[in-house]
Amino acid sequence: MGENMKYLINNIAKLMGISTNAVRYYEKKGIIHSERDRSNYRWYSDFDIIKISAARLCIKCGFSHEQIQKMLGSSDSDITDIWREKLSSIDRQLENLKRMRHWLKDNIQLMNTLDEIGDGYYIMECPEVKYIVYSKGGELLCEPDRLKSIKTLVYDAPEIQLIEIFGLEDIKRGSFVSRKGWAIKEMDISKFGLEDFVNDNGYIMTYPKKKCLYYTMKIPSEYGYDRSYMNKKRAEYFEKASAYAKSCGMNICGDIMEFIVSALGSTVGMLVCMPVE
Repeated sequence: MGENMKYLINNIAKLMGISTNAVRYYEKKGIIHSERDRSNYRWYSDFDIIKISAARLCIKCGFSHEQIQKMLGSSDSDITDIWREKLSSIDRQLENLKRMRHWLKDNIQLMNTLDEIGDGYYIMECPEVKYIVYSKGGELLCEPDRLKSIKTLVYDAPEIQLIEIFGLEDIKRGSFVSRKGWAIKEMDISKFGLEDFVNDNGYIMTYPKKKCLYYTMKIPSEYGYDRSYMNKKRAEYFEKASAYAKSCGMNICGDIMEFIVSALGSTVGMLVCMPVE
């Protein structure tokens, strides 16, 4: 008798922890099949329970209903191919999650660094950075190959940072001509398999490894749209940092790079690298 057990839709729904509408959906999609009695009640078998369970396990693994339907009636080898394709997709997702995790850890560390430096200064070597500029002096740079290169860098290497670079000679003349772009640490390039892309790309620039005086800037976000205010504050920070460097017997010897650490909160937080010797 046990081999011929039949179940009403309510029994199936309670057993599987789903709604009766979900059971009907599985039937509509051809995953299960009911039999009707004289009173037009739906009756399901043990095999229907097995098939719902198998479908729900696939859903738990991220398969879509369309992919599950594709498995229906397929050969074992075809189903194995579908599973392999899903496994490859999961592997790519895991790799991307690792990258996002690393990016978050880096940015948490940068936020902590902003707090640790505060109004002070810190001297250390800045790692070599590769960067690509999307704007210079307020003008967007939209050459097709540059845009293509930007897209590759932004999407294939999620561990990038927003930057602004200011020429030292411009700053000395009281002018802040900004080059805006995205940067990636040289040590991360091989991790993403971007060596050939970086080495053969004329739009990729290098900010070499050098000793830098680090300081922080925090500007209320409401002034983020006011370029003149921002540059006025930059000039103030630069003057103070220059005086500190001079007191330590050091000279400024290169362009200034700002790493934009945070821009969505109440303040715009920047970590500034000033090359010194």
